[in-house]
Amino acid sequence: MRKLLTITAVLSFCGVPAVHAQSLSDTLEIKESLVSAFRIDNTLASQHILSDKIQAAPNLADAIRLFSGIQIKDYGGVGGLKTINVRSLGSEHTTVMIDGIPVENAQNMQVDLGRFNTYSFSRIELSSNPYSGNIRSAREMGSGSSLNLSTDYADLYGKTDSFIVRLHGGAFGTFAPSASWRHHGKHYGMTLNASLRTAHGRYRFHETKYIRTPEGIAGYDTVMTRQNCDLTSVTLDWNLLASTNGRLKVKGYFYGSGRGLPGAVVRRPQNAITCKDRQDDRNAFLQASYEPYGLPLQVKIQGKVGYDYLWYRTDPKHDAQATPISNHFRQTSAYLSAAASGQIAAGLNYKVASDVLYNYLDSDMAGFAYPNRVTTWLAAGADYLAGPFRVDATLVYELARDWFRKGSDAGGWAVSNATRDKVSPSLNISWVPLLNVLRFSGYARRTYRLPSFNDLYYTMVGNSSLVPETADQFGLKGLFQYRFSRTMLSELEVEGYHNELDNKIVAIPTTNLYRWSMYNIGKARVNGIEAKYGLSYDRDGFQSDPKMDGFDIVIKYTWLRALDYSTPGAITYKSQIPYTPIHSGSVSASAVRKGWRIDLNAITATKRWYNSTQLPEYELDPYMTIDIWMSKILPVRDGNLTLRLSLNNILNEQYEVVTRYPMPGFNALGTIEYCF
Repeated sequence: MRKLLTITAVLSFCGVPAVHAQSLSDTLEIKESLVSAFRIDNTLASQHILSDKIQAAPNLADAIRLFSGIQIKDYGGVGGLKTINVRSLGSEHTTVMIDGIPVENAQNMQVDLGRFNTYSFSRIELSSNPYSGNIRSAREMGSGSSLNLSTDYADLYGKTDSFIVRLHGGAFGTFAPSASWRHHGKHYGMTLNASLRTAHGRYRFHETKYIRTPEGIAGYDTVMTRQNCDLTSVTLDWNLLASTNGRLKVKGYFYGSGRGLPGAVVRRPQNAITCKDRQDDRNAFLQASYEPYGLPLQVKIQGKVGYDYLWYRTDPKHDAQATPISNHFRQTSAYLSAAASGQIAAGLNYKVASDVLYNYLDSDMAGFAYPNRVTTWLAAGADYLAGPFRVDATLVYELARDWFRKGSDAGGWAVSNATRDKVSPSLNISWVPLLNVLRFSGYARRTYRLPSFNDLYYTMVGNSSLVPETADQFGLKGLFQYRFSRTMLSELEVEGYHNELDNKIVAIPTTNLYRWSMYNIGKARVNGIEAKYGLSYDRDGFQSDPKMDGFDIVIKYTWLRALDYSTPGAITYKSQIPYTPIHSGSVSASAVRKGWRIDLNAITATKRWYNSTQLPEYELDPYMTIDIWMSKILPVRDGNLTLRLSLNNILNEQYEVVTRYPMPGFNALGTIEYCF
């Protein structure tokens, strides 16, 4: 009955007027959000969302969940780790970037999306085929997939100075004030953002688990409160966009946080002590990119320096069950990239790129390896356009060399090294038989993911002989667009893909749960189909008018069979990869009328297993969540006042994305924003 009511609510939503939240610099982008998804050209398209949808979401991970073909591994709560997995390749195969420059984490190759503010970005783009499109770095062209966060740089026009103050709060004891300053010069724009977030993070959850055993039905039904979930964080970022004989972008970023790590929920006797682990983070980087004007070819130069600090600790004074640990990790990185593209002849273009990245990891752990890595990417490619046909071929060579300390004796540390190199070819073909109506495209490519520092060198765990994981990816896509009238557009897109993953790095316990061994034994085969239907209406015919009225609806469905081929004859052979639902989908709808905006997002997934042994005791229940985000912009003297309200998981669904890490039930968050 509840599912019937849910479907009815989703379908009936189409006629509901809604709230439209926008800042002064978002006007054109918000208009684009209703039409950009329906523009067909000769490039291979990617999924993207723009600033209005991003800012409507309570956090960045919730906005990204609207993409199809992904899994957000969410450990729950305000401070829970949130990582992205695209088409079951693993989080390590997705390059997370800000303005085309990678966010580095050589330690474990996991980027926490929860640390980024929604209002800092004007566009989020997910590409499972990062070879096509605008000029790109060699690093991106060699990635299995890419998630690019585009900074909301100040426009080069408008008021000389503007200020935005926000107050965000609500569930989980959240209190988050922030402020932004935007300055516009003749040839440059600059923004400065600062935010503080505090939350106790506690929430009640209802956990039920029953399984059938030879003795009958066994299980439990309990209600608990998530503990040790507090978070305090500070974020500062400065952005510069200048246009003088070229386009210069500069970004400085700092994030500092202290949080509790609640750990997995384990049923214990009443009043038993739960996990009291703590973690502090400090992340800082300075990056820049430059594209000169007036050259016979397009050139882009990028660079970045970064520093990351992590302190993980346990204290038996607070948790009698804990082993005393106090580990500090410090990672420094430097990145430089140069890319160019130009025309060889009519319809024939070339592209070349070269990247170099240096990473160093330091720790006070006993017997630590202090690894250094220099990675170089070299890329060359060409694309040929002949009428409705386009062919794009690229070759990327990746070379990584590690230096690390291995063993010790009276004479001091010995030094060893390891070198890994791979070639990643790709071929993309597209055909547009009817411009702005019909397009077909396909791709085939091979990519790699290097072992992380933790895979290779973590004390009592690492294996320095690991080789990179290999991913062979193939896909076919068809896209059809139909314009009913000047004010209404529709789109149908279907894509089928096949991925083969070899030499997957897996961890296997040995004599105890603290000492693990790392091996290249994993094999996976992934087959999937993604389908999307979109319908958009704008009373003003998709013109750049901030007073537009309209709505858009996007329905997405994913079928995914990701099977484990690691060990023939084993019970896990040809079993679904853990945490991968066979069926998943979403309905995303937005409506705008007279300054009001409302977004409704329903996301569902069928049952999953958290172990390759697909027994009933390893099942995670299916779930459906529905979120409603509302906002209203009010003109006030010398500015605008925006009110936002996020009602999340309105059905109070009790579910887990990661086993024993329960997600919050119904919760509400509000934002007041004043722009002047």
